[in-house]
Amino acid sequence: MKAVKIRSVYSLEFEELIRLKTDLKIEFEDGTKMVVPHKELIISVLLTKFLPYWQIRILPDILISNYYTNGYFSSGTYLKLYSILYYRIIKEYLEPNNLHTEYKYILKDMYKTINYFQNEFVYIIQDYDIGIEISNILPIALDEEILESVKKVNEEPTQDNIEKSYLTLDRIIKEGKYANNIMTLVYQSGMVNINQLRQLFGSRGFLTEIDSRIFKHPMVNSFTLGFKNMYEALIESRAGAKALFMSTNAIRKSEQYAREFQLATMPVEEIVHTDCGNTDYMEIFVRGKEYDENGNLTYGGDLKNLIGSRYMNSNNEWEVITPDHKHLEGTSIKLRSVLHCKLRNKKQVCSACYGDLTYGLFKHSNLGHINSTNITKVISQSLLSTKHLLKSAAASEVNLDKITSEFFNVKGSDKIYIKPQFVGKKTTRVLLHIPQWQVLGLRGLETINLLNVNINKISRILGFTLEIKKGEESEKYPIKIKNGNRGGFFTLPFLFYIKKHGYTIDEEDNYVIDITDISVRKTPILKYEKSEFDFNILAKEFASLAFRRKYVLQEGRRTSEFTAEVLVQKIFDLLNTKLSINIKQIEMMVYGFTVFDLDKNNFDLGRNSKYLDLVGLKYAIDYRSIGGSFGWSRLLQKIFNPYMLETKNKIDHPLDALFKPNEVVDYYNKVYEGIKDARN
Repeated sequence: MKAVKIRSVYSLEFEELIRLKTDLKIEFEDGTKMVVPHKELIISVLLTKFLPYWQIRILPDILISNYYTNGYFSSGTYLKLYSILYYRIIKEYLEPNNLHTEYKYILKDMYKTINYFQNEFVYIIQDYDIGIEISNILPIALDEEILESVKKVNEEPTQDNIEKSYLTLDRIIKEGKYANNIMTLVYQSGMVNINQLRQLFGSRGFLTEIDSRIFKHPMVNSFTLGFKNMYEALIESRAGAKALFMSTNAIRKSEQYAREFQLATMPVEEIVHTDCGNTDYMEIFVRGKEYDENGNLTYGGDLKNLIGSRYMNSNNEWEVITPDHKHLEGTSIKLRSVLHCKLRNKKQVCSACYGDLTYGLFKHSNLGHINSTNITKVISQSLLSTKHLLKSAAASEVNLDKITSEFFNVKGSDKIYIKPQFVGKKTTRVLLHIPQWQVLGLRGLETINLLNVNINKISRILGFTLEIKKGEESEKYPIKIKNGNRGGFFTLPFLFYIKKHGYTIDEEDNYVIDITDISVRKTPILKYEKSEFDFNILAKEFASLAFRRKYVLQEGRRTSEFTAEVLVQKIFDLLNTKLSINIKQIEMMVYGFTVFDLDKNNFDLGRNSKYLDLVGLKYAIDYRSIGGSFGWSRLLQKIFNPYMLETKNKIDHPLDALFKPNEVVDYYNKVYEGIKDARN
């Protein structure tokens, strides 16, 4: 079969292209030759018809089969395809030709192309459209193995048995028992949320009340089988009430938070396409993907939410993180941050510090506003979809097994202490043998500033071996920490203890930590991760972290209890337990809550300050600008308060131009030297 050059296919008109009936051997512009099914070729070319204009090579990455979900074309296929091509056009055409600001035209081309595809091509394939009927659902829901797994939940209603009913369903689908059933395609392609489908066929599981308390007994049956008794009907009605609550009260609060975030962060105005020369960094540990004992993915890893950021590589050079940087998982990296940008104008951030997310912004976008909006809109949507997104709830009570409870205590519901009778003896050594994969963040601990990192990420402890040595005698005990889906992590006092006393490596490559001299009362060893929570709790935790501050005295100065870098990582970890938020968006939001010198009441944005600190919502809005303050709360009181118009109010907000025009003009005349008329 003679190879056809790929550009000749792009030259075909729409009517000619859709008449292709045979597979073609295609030669791509990297020299690759391959036979492409004609249907895939038609759709791939139609979706990328704009590509020849951008003067980059047309490679096999245009083929949509590269972006299927479990072998199926899904709703995410377009996005994955366009993400790859968008990045390539920027790196191969815009950046080499110094056309950084022209990326809006790529997005415009993509928008027009997808519209044309949907409006023209979709009508041609109407004969292939299919729907879902009850006859597609019943064969799977009434499968003998699935019914048996539901029966076991009825006999012993535990979370483990509920999970087993889901595993049975997963196995049956993967084995291809119902390969020709449309529900198999829906299940494997990700077109519908997997938790919703599991409850359609398997046990419904434990439900939660409006206040997130877990009902004592689960719903045994699936959605398809219906209610088993009046109790199930009642708690299902409570689940409906919760969904209604989320769509009214909870969403109202969430949207109020969203407006407040936007007002507080609007002083961060724009991206400048330059490199400020920043050499400072934020240290962060990159968690990899995590799985449960059955091989199910429980956490998708940090990497996907770091893409586009720059990190310092082994050559001490800034390098952009891409999906191919999987070697960073399980390591601590030095991440370039907008918190350290060196641009003179604090309202601006350079494109090098913000990273490749720059190419997702338009020039007119207010930087603080758009980043806050991108975060809060996902939370609001999750609240609206809470009934469909959540799986069976898991209880949060911590129970240690017999051996573990012999040596350790749980205090305050989530902290683990060694019992005092086992430590502090001259004749006895107490050692912890911990697999390295559970404490990857210990590497290079001696150089890490523990006050500037989120300690939750340094370790994830599921279990270890406790060794007690008396002279030549030694006894070892298996210690189980994992509780349900929860693990533990080393506390800050214990990490300081390790940093002071060090650790060794045993013959099995485990970390060995000697805790003989530990201060039991002052040094909890572990703290449990937060238990499974719903989106309402997530929204509240997020607002609490971002809005509220606790202050301490350090060296005679009032300062926030943790640094801006730690706040970024805490919010990053919290949100990405259930969502997918890029760290740059979180950095930008946190930057809006920084101040130059809290102790001296200087509420300017805090970048490049020796005393950079964090404030809560009131300080970030009321004490920073009159325009933002008017837009936030108590408008009438403020309008009739003449002191609000004192010139000491900072000009730090776009809304200030409405109330203090002269001061704004003076301000911009100073900032933008050489501009004759700031009114322009």
